[in-house]
Amino acid sequence: MPGIVVSKEIKALVPEAGAGEAHDQLWLKSGGKCFLCGEDMNRAADILEIDHDQPSSEGGGNALDNLNVVHRRCNRFKRNHPSVSVRPFLKFEAYVATHGGDVKYDGAIGYFGDSPSGVVAQPEGDDRIRFEFPDSSIRSVPFYTDVVNDKPVRYTFVDVPRSAIINDDDCQPRTIKLAHLWSILSDLQMNPLHEPPACRLKIFPDGTRQALLMFDGQHKTVATWLKGQDRVVVKVYLGMETKNAIVLVNSIQSKIKKLPLSPFEFNAKLSDEWEQKLGEYEEAVGSHDASEDGFLKWIADPAERKRATEAFKAALVDGIVGDPTLELRAYIAKPNSKKSGDQGIPEAAIKGKVLQQLIYSKPLTQKGEAMRQLRERENKNIIRLLNMFTAAAFEVGQNPSPQAEERAKRLKFQASLQYVTMLMKKLVAHVMAEESPDRVFTEREPDVTQWEAIEKGIQRLVEHPIWSMDLDHSPKTQAVKHAMSMNQNVEDAFRNVDLRLGHLTGLEPAKMSDLG
Repeated sequence: MPGIVVSKEIKALVPEAGAGEAHDQLWLKSGGKCFLCGEDMNRAADILEIDHDQPSSEGGGNALDNLNVVHRRCNRFKRNHPSVSVRPFLKFEAYVATHGGDVKYDGAIGYFGDSPSGVVAQPEGDDRIRFEFPDSSIRSVPFYTDVVNDKPVRYTFVDVPRSAIINDDDCQPRTIKLAHLWSILSDLQMNPLHEPPACRLKIFPDGTRQALLMFDGQHKTVATWLKGQDRVVVKVYLGMETKNAIVLVNSIQSKIKKLPLSPFEFNAKLSDEWEQKLGEYEEAVGSHDASEDGFLKWIADPAERKRATEAFKAALVDGIVGDPTLELRAYIAKPNSKKSGDQGIPEAAIKGKVLQQLIYSKPLTQKGEAMRQLRERENKNIIRLLNMFTAAAFEVGQNPSPQAEERAKRLKFQASLQYVTMLMKKLVAHVMAEESPDRVFTEREPDVTQWEAIEKGIQRLVEHPIWSMDLDHSPKTQAVKHAMSMNQNVEDAFRNVDLRLGHLTGLEPAKMSDLG
């Protein structure tokens, strides 16, 4: 239910006030803003929690000055990443959500309040170059020369301010991928940046200044800014033309399977056989004209095309299962889990019962960047939906009630997962006013209000009494028990206890009297 949820531990240990008074004091302290993401909170609509700024496991006390009101989803993200500071990332994630859901580096830099401008770079003697930056700083650094294919390539390393770096639109058309950004930011909080971003200089039309254009490393650079630094060391190529920068960035990215420059989001999950064929297809038609549909039609042999189609579908699923921001991964059953008593969810069930329902598995006809954006948006929307479900269904806390434990157990049944996934997909389509749910995750991203409605629907879903009540209560509930254990007549059984879309939307809430 919406409102501020206080854990048993905090209820027992808050020394300065009772729970009700603590609510009021902490709410006044918050100013109506989530401490972690900085976005608005609504006590009547949002599920909120009280969070320790400094965790109790690290010596943080239960005094009110160490407690803050936060969104449940933000608190869950923090709990799943206890060793790093999540506030900068969550604030940036909220900024991206309010700016259309997709930003490139030039859009991301607005979060920091900067408007980058040109630099002045001039030779200084035979082997040095002098930089004058917009923040009034000056650097004089040596440059180096390598010979590649009998041609000299000159470059230097210099620490530059945030106000100097401009996105190289000709070479870096990609949007920021939040999962990749989080991976780098997490690493930077424990390790130094081991490979600098790459830039080139291009003279402005007025001839007095140059643009310092970043063509590789936008995720590293944004992660550096989120870490709190205002300068970053970059590698600057001198006299590099656009075509050479494109060749270089393609060479760099081809070595990194996790973030290919190809418009195909799934190719990092393909086997070597199909990745090679995909590369041949892109080379034949060009990345701008490449599409999923075009690739499969390009394969002439029918039997081989069938195999490629199956590999394509599997790669789409594997791309989400392997995403480090998918919190459902924490509940995947470990090897030999039955012997150890672990009640995790088989990975095959997550793929087959959940993701295959949510992903649009038909090949897209859109080409190049348009195709890539659709798949990236789909991944992001599905992961956010499943993270909401995971938090509501399985995050039961340190001292869960017997009802919460039973609910989590029943929701892990494959029959349950398949049915609730279907309901959640319908819920999203309903909230988005889409007639067909098939491509609801690819076409657009829900706005903040729509995500709040979806989260409330998921909360109603997991609070349905069927997940915690005595299943021998009536013939209707016994049918649900049989459906979950035998994976038969699942839809009819759940519909007969009024677990339907109307319950999730609040228009037709289920009642105990409806359960027989």
